[in-house]
Amino acid sequence: MQIEVSKVCAIKTRSSATYYIRCNHAIAPVGDDVFAILGKDRLLYVSIDSEMGKDIAVRVIKGTAWNVTKVKVRKYGKRVAYGIPKKFAENLGIKQGEYMLILIDEDKIEIIPLKLLIDKIGKFEEPIL
Repeated sequence: MQIEVSKVCAIKTRSSATYYIRCNHAIAPVGDDVFAILGKDRLLYVSIDSEMGKDIAVRVIKGTAWNVTKVKVRKYGKRVAYGIPKKFAENLGIKQGEYMLILIDEDKIEIIPLKLLIDKIGKFEEPIL
């Protein structure tokens, strides 16, 4: 497993902004679609061709996967960019400029907002002497 930290970027239009995250690992070829899955505290990107992706595709066809959408894998310089769906960003409180922890496995990528991790860990209580 690889770990990266990246900043949320935005492509602004007149009416809104599209958020995306960049990393050094592609789970699918550039231009292909991957599934973006909203979790309680993170986003999961899965290749459609993987075993997990095939299971999710069945749920999408049945209509039982309300928290799944497709996003395109894009190239951004030497890095790969994954779009963050607007409703998912709103649900997790993701905004432009925030830092995200990226956990990379062979066929999936998990993106966790760093502010959520810091809130869960808590603040410095007292020194151990």
